[in-house]
Amino acid sequence: MSRFIGLPLRHVEKDAQGRPVAFTYHGVTYRGKVILTWRLRDRWWEREAHSDRTYYRLMTADYQVFDLYSENTSRGLWVLSHIHD
Repeated sequence: MSRFIGLPLRHVEKDAQGRPVAFTYHGVTYRGKVILTWRLRDRWWEREAHSDRTYYRLMTADYQVFDLYSENTSRGLWVLSHIHD
């Protein structure tokens, strides 16, 4: 089961390859490793509405699982997409 969150993250720590290794959500910092990566290019035919995101599934040492994504734009926005139960 997963819960949609969809909130931007202010602090994301990345490794040398740009993958997330830690993030802060509601004042708690979660550290983990990336266990899955995928890319989503949606509505590419609509110039104003298209999205290009790289998703990362991160697992912490105590087996909490989170999906984060990075908008592949100059803004560098990170979003906590889902929390898995």
